[in-house]
Amino acid sequence: MKNLPIFILLCFALIFLPDSLSAQQVMSKNVHKAYNNYADLSNDYIHALWAYRKKMANLNKQLVDYMELEESKRKFRDLTYEHEEFLEELHYYIKPARAYTKAFENGQVLPKEHRTYLNGSIQQMKDVMDRISGLSKRIERFIAEETYRGEKEQKTLFRLLDEGEKYFKDFKDYNERLKSTLGNIEAYYQKPRKDDPYIRHAQQLKSLVDPARDMLFALRQNNIGGVGAAASDLDVAIELIRETESKNINTVRYKGENYGQRGPFVRYDFVIKQAEDIRDYGKQFMNADMSSGEYEPHGPHYYFYNRRVLDKFNRVGRGLVLQYNKYVDSSKVKLVKMVEEPHWFKVKHMDEEDDTVEEPIAVEESKPVTAPEPEEPKSELAGYAANNLVFLLDVSQSMNTPEKLELLKESFKHLLGQMRTEDRVSIVTFAGEAKTVLKPTSSDNTEEIYAALDRLKPSGKSDVERGLRQAYGVLDESMIPGGNNKVIMATDGAFDVYKRIISMIERHASEDKNLTVFFYGKKEIGSVKYRLLQFAEAGAGRYAFIQADNANRIMIEEAQKVRTN
Repeated sequence: MKNLPIFILLCFALIFLPDSLSAQQVMSKNVHKAYNNYADLSNDYIHALWAYRKKMANLNKQLVDYMELEESKRKFRDLTYEHEEFLEELHYYIKPARAYTKAFENGQVLPKEHRTYLNGSIQQMKDVMDRISGLSKRIERFIAEETYRGEKEQKTLFRLLDEGEKYFKDFKDYNERLKSTLGNIEAYYQKPRKDDPYIRHAQQLKSLVDPARDMLFALRQNNIGGVGAAASDLDVAIELIRETESKNINTVRYKGENYGQRGPFVRYDFVIKQAEDIRDYGKQFMNADMSSGEYEPHGPHYYFYNRRVLDKFNRVGRGLVLQYNKYVDSSKVKLVKMVEEPHWFKVKHMDEEDDTVEEPIAVEESKPVTAPEPEEPKSELAGYAANNLVFLLDVSQSMNTPEKLELLKESFKHLLGQMRTEDRVSIVTFAGEAKTVLKPTSSDNTEEIYAALDRLKPSGKSDVERGLRQAYGVLDESMIPGGNNKVIMATDGAFDVYKRIISMIERHASEDKNLTVFFYGKKEIGSVKYRLLQFAEAGAGRYAFIQADNANRIMIEEAQKVRTN
């Protein structure tokens, strides 16, 4: 009986174990199926989005060609557009309308915190798809009635296409949230043995998917250095797989694409060919002739993203993500499926410069150049609604490193350089207690804002709940009708998460007071990311890991969330 106290302590430990530890449970068959229903539905939406992008891009080209004609010749040129219900007409295992209902029904078995975020993301994605379908119908009607012939500058059609561009961007944001949530699911459950052959194949497939996804991200940024790094990572992954699977890769069992045979194997000859194509496309982009008409209308980065790399990544080209997901279907180990990347739709206008001559971002030694004639700089926020941004800054002692608080200050100041008179910012800090160190202030008052930033000193421990309450209070007092009203929390995540905090965030999000969360640190930590992702999902905002190479860009993107009409 002398061990009885230890036994009692163990019982209490199991009863009162923190959620983050007690959640390490076995994933049941129904739970596994429910998670993958969300991934399947998202990928169905992306497949339909691909078809709508082709339709709208074709109309955009017709419209530009039409506008380039002399007015007297336009009467001989017809614009054509036929709406199609791609959510019904493309090939799916289950029609998306039924899959949507099924995801909600089967999702009832999931933990509430997962189910809430996944249902919210899927609902937002469905809303966007419905809007795109409705937009497509409006475009068809407008062209069929030949209403466009009465407009000299075709403002209505360009406005409709701009609306489509916004919907594509919205979908990407919602898909990113879903992808982040699903990407953290496996950490919630007990992991199978690392030496399990099913896990080995899954990891090898991921070693191809991850750099391919990095390449797509770099292409959207027109970042030649990022594309090159992703191509190099693919080279390494391909060679490692060839070495590891050298005895099996050329056998009949591994040839072709069919995954009908059950067992721990992958059709590596097909998968490696897809990865090699992506790598080669990346290298072609790096050497692309920027002035070539082949890459119209928006340049090589747009061309290679949509028409080359994405075709080898998504279902439309039987790409890497599809191959991974098919492997998941055949695996005896419960794995969560991957989400594809949506196509990119960008409108070509008559008054914009030709994007095909835009130079990509490159890492090169700077060379002396003759200074150009000074011109009035154009804000990156032109065309976007007024901003009312409340920065909720973690100034606890743990933030006292260069890659945290100092980087935050630098990126904040970069954003100020782009802001306009109508944009205003506030600063609330949380460390020990919550303080408003800068009331809503026009970005014109740079000296006052800089002084507030420079006064920030790390001290104490994080009190995120009080900080959020204070920040929402400041936001309430300064709301801009039709503006971009949000709280941006910058932190290293060194605090606990309670349900009452999540409920508070959700309540404010329902009132269009969103929350975006930026994580600062040397590296992204899975447990911290999951914690902060809960905040961002509840706040209908964005989670981002901030580093020196993306800090300025992400700050600007948060100020570009609401377009003007």
